[in-house]
Amino acid sequence: MFSLSKCISSYFTALQLNKVVREKGVEWQLMWSTGASTNQSVPLLFEFFVTVLRRYSVTDHAVLRKWLLLYEPDDVQSMAKGYLKVSIIVLTAGSEAPIDKRGTNEEDDVESNLLQPAGILSRWVTFEVKIYRAEDISHMSKGLMSNLKHVFGVDKDKEGVDSFLEVSFAGKKVVTKVIENHVNPEWNQVIYLKSRFPSLCESIRFTVCERKSAVKSHPLGTTYLSISKISMTGSEDDETPGFLPTFGPCFLNLYGSPREGLDGSDKYDELNLGKSEGVSYRGRILIELVTRMDETLGKTVDNLSFEDFSIVQRYLQRRRYSLCVVFYSATQMQDVKEPVQFEVSVGNYGNKFDKSCKLHASTTQYSHAMFDGNFYYYLPWCDTKPMVALTSHWENIEHRLDRLNVLLKIIDKLGGNLEEIRTALPSEGTRLTSMWVKMLDRIVKDCSRSFPPLKRLPQVTALDQQLYDQQVMLLKKIRKSAEKLRDRNINMKDKLPEVEEWLERLSVLAEEPQNSLPDVVLWMLAGEKRVAYARIKAHSVLFSRDSEKSCGKFCGRLQTVFMKQPLDKSQNQRNVAQLRVRIWMGLSTDEEEFEKYIDGKVLVTAERYENQARVMGHWGTSGLLQHPTFSDALGKIKLSRKDFYPLRGWQWDGKWTIDPERCLLFDADAGHNEFTDEVYENETHLAGGEWSPALEQYTDKKGNRHSPMEEIECPVGWEWKEEWMPDFYGAVDEHGWEYGKAVSPETMPRHWNPTEKAYHTHRRRRWKRERVRKPDRSRQLKREEIDSDGWEYAPLFGWKFHVKQNKGDIYRRRRWRRRLIPKEQLGPAAIFRLEGSLCRESSEGHLEDLEEQEKPVGRQELYGMTAPFISCILDPPIAFQFRGYIYQARGLLPTDNNSSADPYIQVSLLHQSKRTDIVRGTLNPIWDQTLIFEEVEIYGNLREVVECPPFVSLELFDSNRAIYPCPLEDVPQFKGLQDFCHTFKLYRGKVYGDIEDPMVVGEFKGSFRIYPLPEDPAKPIPPPQFRQLPSSEPQICLVRVYIVRALSLQPKDRSGTCDPYIKVSLGKETVDDREHYIANNLNPVFEPKKLPYNFLGPPEERLALHVLRLQNLVPEHVETRTLFNSTQPGIEQGKLQMWIDIFPKKLGLPGPPFNITPRGPVRYILRCIIWNTSDVILQETNVMGERMSDIYVKGWMVGLEEQKQNTDVHYRSLDGEGNFNWRFIFQFDYLIVERVLVINKKNYIWSLDETEMKMPPKLILQLWDNDKVSFDDYLGYLEINLNAFRCPTKWADSCTLEKFFKQEDSSSNSLQKMISLFKQKSIKGWWPCVTYEEGKPYLTGKLELTLELLTEREAEERPAGKGRDEPNMNPKLEPPNRPDTSFLWFRSPLKAMRHIVWRKYKWWVVCTLLLVIPVIFLVALLHAIPNALANFLLQSTRYHRKKK
Repeated sequence: MFSLSKCISSYFTALQLNKVVREKGVEWQLMWSTGASTNQSVPLLFEFFVTVLRRYSVTDHAVLRKWLLLYEPDDVQSMAKGYLKVSIIVLTAGSEAPIDKRGTNEEDDVESNLLQPAGILSRWVTFEVKIYRAEDISHMSKGLMSNLKHVFGVDKDKEGVDSFLEVSFAGKKVVTKVIENHVNPEWNQVIYLKSRFPSLCESIRFTVCERKSAVKSHPLGTTYLSISKISMTGSEDDETPGFLPTFGPCFLNLYGSPREGLDGSDKYDELNLGKSEGVSYRGRILIELVTRMDETLGKTVDNLSFEDFSIVQRYLQRRRYSLCVVFYSATQMQDVKEPVQFEVSVGNYGNKFDKSCKLHASTTQYSHAMFDGNFYYYLPWCDTKPMVALTSHWENIEHRLDRLNVLLKIIDKLGGNLEEIRTALPSEGTRLTSMWVKMLDRIVKDCSRSFPPLKRLPQVTALDQQLYDQQVMLLKKIRKSAEKLRDRNINMKDKLPEVEEWLERLSVLAEEPQNSLPDVVLWMLAGEKRVAYARIKAHSVLFSRDSEKSCGKFCGRLQTVFMKQPLDKSQNQRNVAQLRVRIWMGLSTDEEEFEKYIDGKVLVTAERYENQARVMGHWGTSGLLQHPTFSDALGKIKLSRKDFYPLRGWQWDGKWTIDPERCLLFDADAGHNEFTDEVYENETHLAGGEWSPALEQYTDKKGNRHSPMEEIECPVGWEWKEEWMPDFYGAVDEHGWEYGKAVSPETMPRHWNPTEKAYHTHRRRRWKRERVRKPDRSRQLKREEIDSDGWEYAPLFGWKFHVKQNKGDIYRRRRWRRRLIPKEQLGPAAIFRLEGSLCRESSEGHLEDLEEQEKPVGRQELYGMTAPFISCILDPPIAFQFRGYIYQARGLLPTDNNSSADPYIQVSLLHQSKRTDIVRGTLNPIWDQTLIFEEVEIYGNLREVVECPPFVSLELFDSNRAIYPCPLEDVPQFKGLQDFCHTFKLYRGKVYGDIEDPMVVGEFKGSFRIYPLPEDPAKPIPPPQFRQLPSSEPQICLVRVYIVRALSLQPKDRSGTCDPYIKVSLGKETVDDREHYIANNLNPVFEPKKLPYNFLGPPEERLALHVLRLQNLVPEHVETRTLFNSTQPGIEQGKLQMWIDIFPKKLGLPGPPFNITPRGPVRYILRCIIWNTSDVILQETNVMGERMSDIYVKGWMVGLEEQKQNTDVHYRSLDGEGNFNWRFIFQFDYLIVERVLVINKKNYIWSLDETEMKMPPKLILQLWDNDKVSFDDYLGYLEINLNAFRCPTKWADSCTLEKFFKQEDSSSNSLQKMISLFKQKSIKGWWPCVTYEEGKPYLTGKLELTLELLTEREAEERPAGKGRDEPNMNPKLEPPNRPDTSFLWFRSPLKAMRHIVWRKYKWWVVCTLLLVIPVIFLVALLHAIPNALANFLLQSTRYHRKKK
């Protein structure tokens, strides 16, 4: 079976058929390209045949832009297989092809524009879509705008939504009526959609929208109904015929963006419109679809009949479902500062922010992420795993989902066996035969299993019966085929395609379009912000009483879930977290089966936090301000102690006890061996004033108050590595300050700048101090040091709490917990009865009644209250050792500027991660390393771990070389490149006070230690100091000096430049590279110079770098050193970027030196074809008063003005249109690393050397008006940066300024996307030419161009000449078809009379002639009449005289 649901091609290939007789036909064949050679046959997919005689009989002997319906050649009675758009033109000798003026981007109706041959089944049908109702349709959010409306009384009592449903199909959109202020709107309407079947459009889109105003609406959620999944194509081989599209009545679930905190922003409309995967449940709609074989179409929208409304009621019956999720681990998390919580929901059930459902125990306790010691973070749950449980109400569709799960398991088993056979196929033998027979036996056994018959349930639809028959028939057919293959001696390799076809056909039927059960959605919350999600199909975790094969694949089993961010389309998208969970879902009548899938002991507790503040050195509640005395973990929800009551069916087990949450007590440094404390010093000033300490002098990075540096103590188990020092390595000035201005109502700037300006009002400086963990300190000390009263401390409320009180701590809290046990029902299934809030307000007279029955609580009262928390206490885990052998990689993509990479592998397994060494400068690294993970703790029994092991992730990273903006010894962490000794100056003379004698005669390198001796001589002497000293003998070292480049050199020539070269001295050796100087350059990049020396370095430095490298203290780096001149001491002459490698010879020969050769420029050829111009402003007025322009185009590359080129002139353009067909060719050298042109040329004629200049690769094109007497007139220009420019438009009409320039009244979405010609290589389209007036662009014309970028080799293979000169090819440019009015008037006076005078004044001339000629005849007549009359009279007189 084939399915092509999209247009094969929207572009055309011209095919010329010569000497075709009219009786013959033209046949199109759609072939499948397999990359075979031309002499090999390729498979035929579909074809279309039409006779030429039939086409010749139509108007103009042509059919333009018609859709061809493709069919299967072996079965002409089958349904359509796709569409192909073509133009068919039959020409005789001397005839011309008709002109198609529509263009290629018209949006026509495919169904009504089909060129359909006889015999192919494609009929007009009417889709009758019955829209009954919707559920759970809610507002987007209660954000800022909603709160403002509530404050001012707008929509104060409006809880529902003014909603309507938009149905889209095949370019048509139909909407229902608007139901106002309702969460569950009932439309009860039917929509009629006329279409060809099969249709080019695959899906019907349903979007629920909220009406904001009379002209504005907002999408709330979208779902699709696939036509191919609700219909089936029959064939002669199958006994079961196909059926037309049919669906329901059934609910379709809507998904979109989360509702919370969006404030009406349209950035999530992509989710609500279904363009990306929806991340949150947004409601559901009840619809039905019936297909009528009727071409007539009455109303588009009509009301449903009462009969339809009555029938659908039986589809609204609900059953209660129970869901439980146990979280075993949360690993591979990014650095999350706020406490983390997970939420589980099905529909709106379990959504902690939703008010329409009862409160459930659907969220985990808050936990802080802990560092794994290498790269990732994880949640330290230990043996106590968080657990959630909730109930929901949905339709009972087990008759659909049971069959779906059975088919999916057959597919999984068949796919696994097939993959094993493919892997073992090259070997052949007895083992392969056994695998083949085993696979066939499994297929026969699986396909022999009968489905449970469709019960006469009210939810059974016509589609249920059709899919049931198709699935039963397919399994029967596969079973018979498998039995034949099993009983025959056949070639397995030849029969594998047949088995693969079984797998494909099963996959087509293993989809359930009528799955009304919403997905299980897992959300990760940081604080109260949703940051990551995962959607799990409910049928995959659903329990079934029918059999184990009818249960979901992961029902009650451990599985790994990858959390991802909404709308993250980046190619290098990384998972936010990796969860290992156990999920069980089933009907409430099957809850006793749930207990078989749960390990460990279930614990249900209520919890609250007691908060206190320190005022005047005393702890109490008076300083809490807006924070409640008893609250939740975030300190935002007030929880009163006396208003806690057990839920219905539950009772308290014991009293409230203090129980600190250890998962919240791990500090930010947990898991680290080194940690950096930071604090920001803030100062402010008024205009013209001095800087003074701010009101909050010390803050964190976000501007929150922080303890002063002097009050920060080193935690227990740590020791300071260095003193507090400013951070100079960010965007700061030389003193470490960064500056900004606060904009009201903000009190702190949002943006910071390293340069002080007059308008800046704030500045801050980051202080940092590193500390290291003591090696003899155990992490278990944290639990031993917990206060007996359970208090946790923090400087500010909302900050991360810690166990030990510090000087700056102002707030403290402790957690109280109380256990809940069920009254009657025993076992883990009792957790499904945890519904409602534990904290309720009531009068004292009803306290006893409330313990026996549940108080009815409204939706508003439930919001913001607290639910119990569930934990699962597991048995101790199984400890494993994991070994990962990483050998090599091949063909990596370059990421560095030198087209290389520094790769390493990151391996992660649960809460541990490690990485390989970094292999520098290669795309084919060889690591040859084994990473060993000790004590990998995995929870669950051994058999389950073997069946469902955790994932091992391998990630490939590229390491960046460190570039220090200063000498290496000035980097604070390297401490001046000193070792354990100190250096003391040796003076000659005396030192008076603070004034030293300048006579320094040497230096002494050593260290002193003074320590007391015991008074009692009998006691042992303290151990000696300075043990394990390195050798003091000189070391012979190999020194490699790498000079990369110089920066900001001082000019030495009159031209303001210099000609630098390298001269290096080390000891008595000197290297002078004067011959290779770089001319006229203040920022030279030097050719690679590796300067090796055998050198006995000075005592203070000869081993410093070597020791630091051995201790992994100096990373791969480039340091920046300042250049000085002895004639100008203390004045910087520039900077030098370099590094030095020192290798002691006693350690053996080092490896080869690094290759730092800079990549040279690449020769490129830019071909720019000027096709046409349009809408060029008319600059001149001719003698006849007409506006016109003599247009030509001028072009060049920036910096290469000597290559400037012009087109010929299009004379007398009267409408701004010009035709050229002219080719510009520009040759340039391009430096790929820096993305610039490299131009070498002499500044002056007398210059000896060429100067290298680097310019952006910009193409300049200008429109000019040609004048023969005066200077040409400039009209406008187009500048194209080949690295990044706006994509052109396909048509001149759509080429507007709004698509190329950001306008004040336009959005950035209307702009054309940015592209690079170095990546695209070739592009054609229309660009605007502009001029600027008062800083604003004005359109002066449009250019149709083709830009093609070729390498030098490609240009040689595809030659082309400038203009229309030879070789005129690639492509061949014909002379432009210009109008007859385009000429130079004084060169063709007759043409000028014809096309200028006659064209404009021809009617005047005609009328004048018509008037003048009769007048001339009349004048001549009048002039001749007297003479004629006189002659007549004279002759008459003579006649009479003769007669007489």
